[in-house]
Amino acid sequence: VTHTYGHSAFGCQQVIYDSRNDLTIAYVTNAIKVGVYKQCRTYIRLHNAIYDIIQKN
Repeated sequence: VTHTYGHSAFGCQQVIYDSRNDLTIAYVTNAIKVGVYKQCRTYIRLHNAIYDIIQKN
């Protein structure tokens, strides 16, 4: 994904803004997880699913 800006925070919580698709994704966990950004499997699954939907439309 290009044209994204964001912040990875402690426990895999993060927010990104994709200027090309005018899309914001915010991910807040209910438990602290280990890692940031691509190390966070739950977030990556959500991220990939969202972009799969965008590509199909």
